[in-house]
Amino acid sequence: MPSFVVVGEGEVSHAVLEVLSRKAEAEIVALFTSETRSRLANFAQGLGIPVLAVGLLSDPDATVSVIRRNVDWLLSANNIAILPGRVLAMFRQGALNFHPGLLPEYAGLHTHQWAIRNGEKEFGSTIHFMEAKVDAGAIVRQARFPLLGSDTGITVLKRCLKTGVQLFSEVVSDILNGEPLVAVPQDLTRRRVYRHRDILDGRIDWNWTSSAIDAFVRASNYEPFRSPSYVACLDTTMSWTIEVLRVEIGGSSDRMPGSILDITNEGLLVASGNCGSVRITRARGKQGVLNAEGWRRYVAEIPTGVLRGRSEPVATGASA
Repeated sequence: MPSFVVVGEGEVSHAVLEVLSRKAEAEIVALFTSETRSRLANFAQGLGIPVLAVGLLSDPDATVSVIRRNVDWLLSANNIAILPGRVLAMFRQGALNFHPGLLPEYAGLHTHQWAIRNGEKEFGSTIHFMEAKVDAGAIVRQARFPLLGSDTGITVLKRCLKTGVQLFSEVVSDILNGEPLVAVPQDLTRRRVYRHRDILDGRIDWNWTSSAIDAFVRASNYEPFRSPSYVACLDTTMSWTIEVLRVEIGGSSDRMPGSILDITNEGLLVASGNCGSVRITRARGKQGVLNAEGWRRYVAEIPTGVLRGRSEPVATGASA
């Protein structure tokens, strides 16, 4: 009977536990999670599965002491904790990870947001073997889906998670049916790694094209939740801190990028790079969503009539 340890949180870990719990031939040894008081933890405890803090997996000796036996598989489902090589080596058949992104081009964190910003036409999810180098192990399953011009950070993440649930269900079924897993090594010459610190700056660069600004804003939009990385924003004045949630691509403009062109009930129109413009159609300040009057009050505190933005280059992933 194959035995499993599951590590992770949220929907994907919940789905993996559900799949395993329906199989009489599967033994679930433990769930390791950062959410020890959650719907996921309650579900596991209801099945009689021990729920343990994910931090225990950072110490091989602690891992041995709490598991107290050899286990066939580790399934990492929506888990961002980096596990030491000595821990991964404890599992007789191996450790598998769900990555919400396409490998090897999109390793690391927040890759679905970078895919929007990079203008990709499709994205997807990957199941791969885990090794000491993060997101570098051989690929077992991968699936793609189209990216839409209306997609935001949250809509793409949800599709990544839904795809990951399906992929992990297929992999678990193969394991329990005795089917060998076909693992394809990654072409690491194509590998790009995106780090958390590379995406934290939410300032819009008005020298970007209107389509690049639109992608930047959409990627940061997690409504009704808050983005775990950055939120697109405008200049902060004495009275105003403004988060930009939606923009529309406007017409041509011969004004300096960042110049405030117009205020209407539809929002604030601003000149962008390459002689373009964008209209900010939804933005939020401390008092809530801005209307035309709110925009006029904000603009009154920008005496130059030109919005500032970032000037340094934007990271787009590092080879590693």
